[in-house]
Amino acid sequence: MIAASPRLGRVRPHLKLSYFIIAVLILAGAAPLFLYGTRVIALNRDALRTKEREYQTASTRALADEIGLYYRQGGMAAAHLTDAIAVLASGDLSGNKVNSPDIRGLLEESLHSSTHLLYLAVINDQAQEVVASRLANMDVFLLRAIERAYLVSRAGQTSYVPVEVSLGGHKRVVMLRSMPLVADPDLQPGSPGAGPPIGVLLQVEGFSMIQRRLDEMSAGGMQLYVVDHRGRLIAAGTQPGHFGGVLGQDLSQLEIVRRFLSWHGNPLASETASYPQTTPRGPEAMLGTYSAIPALHWAVIAQRPERLAFASARELEREGYMLMIASLIVSVILGVYFSSRLTHPLELLSQQARALARREFLGRIQIKDQTEIGDLARSFNAMAEEIEHYVNDLKAAADTNRELFLGSIRLLAQAVDQKDPYTRGHSDRVTKYSVAIAKRMGLTDTEVEQVRIAAQLHDVGKIGIDDRILKKPGALSNEEFVQMKQHTVKGANIVRQVEQLHDILPGIELHHEAVNGSGYPYGLRDDQIPLMAKIISVADTFDAMTTERPYQAAHETEQVVEIIQKHAGVRYSPAVVQAFVEAVEAGEIRPQRAAAVAAL
Repeated sequence: MIAASPRLGRVRPHLKLSYFIIAVLILAGAAPLFLYGTRVIALNRDALRTKEREYQTASTRALADEIGLYYRQGGMAAAHLTDAIAVLASGDLSGNKVNSPDIRGLLEESLHSSTHLLYLAVINDQAQEVVASRLANMDVFLLRAIERAYLVSRAGQTSYVPVEVSLGGHKRVVMLRSMPLVADPDLQPGSPGAGPPIGVLLQVEGFSMIQRRLDEMSAGGMQLYVVDHRGRLIAAGTQPGHFGGVLGQDLSQLEIVRRFLSWHGNPLASETASYPQTTPRGPEAMLGTYSAIPALHWAVIAQRPERLAFASARELEREGYMLMIASLIVSVILGVYFSSRLTHPLELLSQQARALARREFLGRIQIKDQTEIGDLARSFNAMAEEIEHYVNDLKAAADTNRELFLGSIRLLAQAVDQKDPYTRGHSDRVTKYSVAIAKRMGLTDTEVEQVRIAAQLHDVGKIGIDDRILKKPGALSNEEFVQMKQHTVKGANIVRQVEQLHDILPGIELHHEAVNGSGYPYGLRDDQIPLMAKIISVADTFDAMTTERPYQAAHETEQVVEIIQKHAGVRYSPAVVQAFVEAVEAGEIRPQRAAAVAAL
């Protein structure tokens, strides 16, 4: 066998002379242009900061106005709807009147005439409701929010709250609006003479339009949020790389949010400020803006790293770098070209040498060089071919030896089975069943092979048992049974003399142990018994009970499976029994009573 050399398998870092020369040229040419770019950035920094402030202020102010308008329009539509419901109900929504065709039709018409409405419901004071909805399934969080909003509006108050729901497998924010319904549409809820609300209008409005605006504006590194009067998150831009957050998350740790909250409900219309902030990149200067939404006591928050505000300055810097690149590009190309002409063949040789160390022999070096390097490559290819032939010959010899080895094991097992005509083919069948169980349990190929050999030899110790006992047609006496139980130890002692078979000894010596400790030869319990022995134990029992014996008739498969299942956890491992049952149901294990299995 060819072992991979640790030295060949590890590539040491090294500095190539051509790379060093190229690096020096780049640094020497870039230094003057770097100074130029730095100077330009310094001259334009103040102007760019002012433009960035103006941009952030204008964009957040526009979005805040848009959200305020969205809120007012939804409120006006809801108010008109409550008036219409009150008129249709004639001041009475009790009992089934809330579910009248007129009210239901009004809700459905209102729902379908609006692109942003998702859900409308009218609930009377007996908690009876009529619903029009676009939502396929009502999210549990939305249901709880509806219950709370209903109670608020039953007390005569209007509410407008965000709710995070699952729509189409994605988390979305919607707005839940609730308004009390009074008997007289000309009176405001809570006004003198209005009386208690006769019901509540619940309206779920999609927030997707505002979310799209947040997403659009958050491009280019802009972080956008909508927060409430406590600094809790309502919505956030979701551009890649942008922190989305979750509904209700406390953002008061952001400096710009703290500035908004510091006004205690009466903030300026907008404010823009620079401040330091700790980010995953480390401390960073940020430019932040808030724009208040007075009708809701909310604010649109925008912040952006100041380094992104200097894109124009960096463009000038890039132009300076282009001058450096133009002056160096010819020398770099020539240096790379001539160095690669020399180093590329050597790199191919190095890669192929590492491949040979990993026992990968199919690759060949394709070099048409007529120099000494080309001669070296051709010699290397010839050596690789010789090594490949040698390894293939070794593999073929190993396969032949393995077949001879397995054949010898089968002959030995068949010799044991021949001593008793009633168990002829027993070892082959137990092997077949054991392999099926082992594969069902997900054992590796090596472990399955060990189970195969151990099962084939599990009764080899019967060579040392008196034929009189083996072939006795009736039940064994206590003394005879004691001798019969020695076949597991005898078999292990026989196999133990072959060093290559030491891994399969547990399957031979312990396949009659029981998980409750009642087995033999040592009375081991569950964790003390190797899995190999547990597998062979179940396979051995199945074959013994499904073949004709002088002292018993063969049982049906279903009956034997039931018996083995009853002894799971008592005699047999439950996990092995489960795998055995699955193999039987899949047709991988069938009793073979007519003749021995020829080969596996």
